[in-house]
Amino acid sequence: MKKLFLLIASALVVMGAASRESSVEPKIIGSWKLLRAQYGNEAMKDQPADEVACKMFTGTRWSGTFYNVKAKTFGGSGGGTYTLKGDEYVEAVEYFSWEPEAAGKKFTFTLKIENGLLHQVGTIEYKGNPRYIVNEWYERID
Repeated sequence: MKKLFLLIASALVVMGAASRESSVEPKIIGSWKLLRAQYGNEAMKDQPADEVACKMFTGTRWSGTFYNVKAKTFGGSGGGTYTLKGDEYVEAVEYFSWEPEAAGKKFTFTLKIENGLLHQVGTIEYKGNPRYIVNEWYERID
């Protein structure tokens, strides 16, 4: 009986550790508004007031949307699933209006919360450039 108890207790500890390793850091779950970004070889720029870009995270899914408030035009959208282990963030793209060929690909980034801001930085394959820089800073909006 004691051996059975120890076996069950050990299994529960291992299962708990495995679930913690695969669980998402809850600090990122919610909606984030882009403040500034660097794309490709451009310089870091503040997000224009009339261009709203938001990124949303659930426990397993991400989505991003761009909208021009002044022109009332939709700028694009992307989304899919993700994993986060420590600060290694991997996006699996299911749809990406700016370049449909990105669908089905995975991109690895560093993702951290620094001074209350979400910072995502890494590279993607975009418009023929296999090392296109994505460096984004977001503030939480919910």
